Amino acid sequence: SYPLRQLYLWNMETKQQTLFTDAEHDCIWPAVSPGGSRIVHYLRRHAERPLEFLAIADSSGENERELASVAIVTDDTITRPTGFPHWSPDGSEIAWLRTIQDRESNETDWEILFVSSDGSSWHSMPLDKKFRWGYFDWVE
Repeated sequence: SYPLRQLYLWNMETKQQTLFTDAEHDCIWPAVSPGGSRIVHYLRRHAERPLEFLAIADSSGENERELASVAIVTDDTITRPTGFPHWSPDGSEIAWLRTIQDRESNETDWEILFVSSDGSSWHSMPLDKKFRWGYFDWVE
């Protein structure tokens, strides 16, 4: 067992912190939308599992819901997020790096996964086999 990781909002004027997520699960790696009205973060409902979902909520912490499954464990592969989620400049999509590890060969492929901010659609962009680690951001 380990302590839950929670998200807090910090008010720069009052120097006060407010619990953003009052949940019984880990909430980590937040990203604020352009305009500041929404926040996405990863969450894990079970300590023994990898990060499970990308969740989205209003910046007040209200209306939290799961947006996409981010960790998938099958007999053949383990897929997990790697690094913070990123909002598109217009707030219509969220993207993150993820790894897909073959359980038998231990080889790892990387891709960028994109999901619409309402969760209605997604697509992925495989990265070159030489890719091992990196950072990405949106370019207009």
